[in-house]
Amino acid sequence: PLDTDGHLGHFDRGVRLTSQLSGTLALLLLERDARIVQGEAVLPVLHISVDRPEISITMLPDCGCDACDSGSEDLLQAIDETIAWYVDHRSWWEPLRDRVKNR
Repeated sequence: PLDTDGHLGHFDRGVRLTSQLSGTLALLLLERDARIVQGEAVLPVLHISVDRPEISITMLPDCGCDACDSGSEDLLQAIDETIAWYVDHRSWWEPLRDRVKNR
């Protein structure tokens, strides 16, 4: 698992996005393949976290059923909006940065 104690489960893929600006925290895009109950199909689920997997911002998609699936365009927009919010709201994560550094 990408998290050290495994309580978040196993992530199949991930990327760590960092900035050259001092004092910024990394953004983690972690993906897991969630097995669909019946059949062998999998649903890729994206966890967006700050600095460590356990500091989660969101998990997308919210639901993977066909009735809730509005298409990849809506999903990509939700991912873009989440990342843009994180980048634009420095006041939200600055206190978090201080707590992370002290661990």
